[in-house]
Amino acid sequence: MGAVLAGLTLTGCYDTRQEIYLNPDGTGRAILESSFAQEDPLKNETVSSADTIVRNLIQDAEGVDAWRDISCEEGEDGRFHLRATAYFTDLKKFKTRVNQISQFSASRDGDGRLRVESSVDRKQSPLTLPATNEAVTAESIRRERRQFRANQPLFAAMLASVKVETTFHLPGTLASLSNFDRASTNSFRLRFDGARAMSAIERFLFDPEIARRRVEGSFGDIVDSEAANEFLYGKKGPVRIVMKDAGRPLFDYPAEVAAARQAFPVVARAFHLPDSIEKSGGASPPAVDGAPARVAVTGVEWRYDGGTDGNMFRLGILQDIGYSLRLRAELPGRVFDVTAVHLRRATTAEGVSLHPPQVKDYKLGGHNDTSERTNVFFSLGFGLPARDSRGWAELSGEIECASAQNFQEVELISGLLLAGTKGNSFTTELESVTNNKPGGYRVVLTTELELESQRMLWVKIYSDGNQVLELTRQGTMTIGKRRSYTFTSSKPIPRSGRLVAGVLAGDQRVLIPFALTNITLLGQPLVSR
Repeated sequence: MGAVLAGLTLTGCYDTRQEIYLNPDGTGRAILESSFAQEDPLKNETVSSADTIVRNLIQDAEGVDAWRDISCEEGEDGRFHLRATAYFTDLKKFKTRVNQISQFSASRDGDGRLRVESSVDRKQSPLTLPATNEAVTAESIRRERRQFRANQPLFAAMLASVKVETTFHLPGTLASLSNFDRASTNSFRLRFDGARAMSAIERFLFDPEIARRRVEGSFGDIVDSEAANEFLYGKKGPVRIVMKDAGRPLFDYPAEVAAARQAFPVVARAFHLPDSIEKSGGASPPAVDGAPARVAVTGVEWRYDGGTDGNMFRLGILQDIGYSLRLRAELPGRVFDVTAVHLRRATTAEGVSLHPPQVKDYKLGGHNDTSERTNVFFSLGFGLPARDSRGWAELSGEIECASAQNFQEVELISGLLLAGTKGNSFTTELESVTNNKPGGYRVVLTTELELESQRMLWVKIYSDGNQVLELTRQGTMTIGKRRSYTFTSSKPIPRSGRLVAGVLAGDQRVLIPFALTNITLLGQPLVSR
């Protein structure tokens, strides 16, 4: 029951219908319609307004490129009724408050066929399965059952009225179908019912045969078990659609996204939201070579001759005299790092070129993670300009950056985090896992030499619960054609989860042009005489 045990999130009762139109390249459009009465019953808080609902929808969404056609109103039945259209580039990362219980992924198999499958989000599971490397025992199963019984009234009350109906509209020709209903030639429907899910959970927790196989270690992962899909959807097997050919795009993704972004300020004003709120709904796309940055002056520094032969003494520091502009460049997309800033033209309003300028103190601003590195701060330093100069006719150049496409998050291992477990990327294998407190919490893994040590920036473990465990690298060793890494942790290593690495996978550079024209020496617009 992979997509369900992991999808029972405590966000309140809702009835959602989503229609997803998917292109051959994986880009998609989702039309969401949802009715609900309360967003957080655990806090006994009711939704205060449509503005709050829309704000939360956009701010909490993941993997959304753009929004359009958003409406929300309170009905006579005491529930709010929400409708919205969202655009995404990766179905697996697409998640909102009203559809997170039914998540999917889209990929190509070895024959190039499009596969749409249920996608497990373990963070949403209401069941506390073994969180560390302790063995599954009769006692641990009894503990799980006690936890379930203690929370069963809450789960039942919340899940009873949860319903999600998902309809996929796909390109190409159908090859196979499992647990979906065929609504039309290229449309496929899946219905989730909360009451049915409760019965499935109870069946798997209390079935003696399943308990016996779990203790033996022959059952596998209860969260990823396909057998439960028979209780939920009618067939023992995966939740999957396979299309045997690519087909044509169902819609023009770039054009619709551009139109949605252009129209978004109207939506924002209707719900009293800032125009910038949309940016928090998903990561910016990677910056591309040649797309210009928007540059603004954030400060000016002017150091006059202090009688020290070309230098001045201030606050105990000897500094060069001169004039500098501090600038902020808003990039056309995210980058991994900034490597240089090149100033090509520096021409005053009087037609004088000031050379050689100094570019200094450039740094990447914004978030520490790789999802929103979209601002660069730098300074341009010059000698003292003429005191009667009107300003700048042009300041232009390029910002050289390491492309965001160089960075990838690679899943090294998924499933049980035990010695001997192997992954699909870089032929990774867990050599050992130590959870003895005197010896510390330690993970040793090996990869092929193709993964150079300096290109593995970090390693994290995403546990089956709502936790991210950051590992600290202690050492690296090359043994034959393999490389061994030793990591430590401040917390116990979970029994199962995903081992993910941040990896530099290329050396691509992008040049982003920038230009400031017709500004005063103080960075204000230059008024024509």
